[in-house]
Amino acid sequence: MPVGSTRVTVMLGPGADGGTLIALRHEGLPNAELRDGHQVAWETYLPRLVIAAAGGDPGPDPHEA
Repeated sequence: MPVGSTRVTVMLGPGADGGTLIALRHEGLPNAELRDGHQVAWETYLPRLVIAAAGGDPGPDPHEA
């Protein structure tokens, strides 16, 4: 996909127990296959980011070849 052909919007707000809520929208993906693939990636890597941001080790990348 060409650079700039999609848009990712990240919104931060107050979450439960003093944490931060992250809302993410990825727009402009041209078909269901790409949309579904990106959804899998976001759902894989955002929880890993939470672990890393808290100083933890999220372990090996599950999609690394």
